[in-house]
Amino acid sequence: MAKTHGKNALIYFGSLDCSGQMNTWSITPAIKTAEVSAFGDDWDAHLEGTAGWTSAFAGFFDAAGLAAKVFDVLFSYIGAQPKILLIYPQRATGGNYFYGTAILTGIPVTGNRNDAVALSTSLQGTAQLRNFSF
Repeated sequence: MAKTHGKNALIYFGSLDCSGQMNTWSITPAIKTAEVSAFGDDWDAHLEGTAGWTSAFAGFFDAAGLAAKVFDVLFSYIGAQPKILLIYPQRATGGNYFYGTAILTGIPVTGNRNDAVALSTSLQGTAQLRNFSF
């Protein structure tokens, strides 16, 4: 399998192209489980539950220009109706991309005396996450 460098990712959320403002992204598919262990069991036992996923992307906060507009629109998305999330790990020139609908659940802005002010997002998937090849 060919390796992919992260520098060429594209991120679209709702009506926004967030690619130029962000420098990290993640998608985490997961299966919920229910513990069914009993007293005296030496090992935990679990039943498979439902699938779900979360996502995040982050970059640097900039209070001017296009970056400020991206932040303003993202801020307006908090708790709003689910939006389409598209992430292309290797631009739109071929390969795979992730597609799903998600709710923006948070948009922390953090600062540190020795670093640039950062902006991050947290998203909760609302339906099946799809991974397409093109």
